[in-house]
Amino acid sequence: MHLSNPLTLLKIEIEKFRSYTVIQFLFWVGILLFPIVLLAAQGMVNDLPPPLPGTSIMYEFPTIWDYMGYMGNWLVWFFFGCVIIFTITSEVTFRTERQNIINGYTRKDYFIAKLANVVALSTLATVVYVLTVVIVGSIYTDDVYLSLIFDNNWAIPRFFLMSLGYLSFAALVATVFRKNGLAVFFYMAYALVFEYILRGLYMGLCFKMDWPDGMQFSFWTPLNAMEDNMPFPLLKLQQFAQQVASDAGSADDGPFKFRVLLDAGTSAILSIVYIGLFIFLTFRSFAKRDV
Repeated sequence: MHLSNPLTLLKIEIEKFRSYTVIQFLFWVGILLFPIVLLAAQGMVNDLPPPLPGTSIMYEFPTIWDYMGYMGNWLVWFFFGCVIIFTITSEVTFRTERQNIINGYTRKDYFIAKLANVVALSTLATVVYVLTVVIVGSIYTDDVYLSLIFDNNWAIPRFFLMSLGYLSFAALVATVFRKNGLAVFFYMAYALVFEYILRGLYMGLCFKMDWPDGMQFSFWTPLNAMEDNMPFPLLKLQQFAQQVASDAGSADDGPFKFRVLLDAGTSAILSIVYIGLFIFLTFRSFAKRDV
């Protein structure tokens, strides 16, 4: 039996995990939380003090793209990232990885099936993001017209790139660690702890070498590059205001003259590079190990 068709393999994957409770729970909760988190924030966030904008910009076009993108950033990283981890580690736990090979899968088939999962889930997350933004934004924006709705500074491809980055990293972690508990722990710990430690160590090295300009490269770490496709919107506003003031000569940049957020182009390029690296390492890790 030779499969290799990504759509055929994806259909088999969907059938395989349709009855896996943990994966189904993570999947559906992740999807349902897209509109819920955005709407729940309306009652939890009070009006911001001047000169910050009012909370209405979280729900109106075109700024809703940024706010929902940031919230979706966390949802994709946690829920969909864990879905990918469990679709890979469960194959080891239940010994279906070996059984697939025995039944006629090639290693290439198996890898393509998992990669199809990553791409399909990234695409689905992006579709849910777009639908949530369009529906909620249309309700809360007084005067809605097509050019306003899609005045989003490439938000849709940026969200897809971010999702693909997180999920390809999750696939690599799951392939390397193979056990669901250990893989989830490393996935969470790297994002919340280890990457910040690495950035701190690098910045400390730059400080010792008296190279302050080099500190800006500390933000080029993998998950930060993914995150900055959809960063916290108020940081974007603050950075824009600082840049305007600096260009006008009315602001002192101080000892740190670099930007804390990557610009859209740098974030996109780094994301593409890291995604390619993650996919390559995932394939190499699986290709070299016994099943």
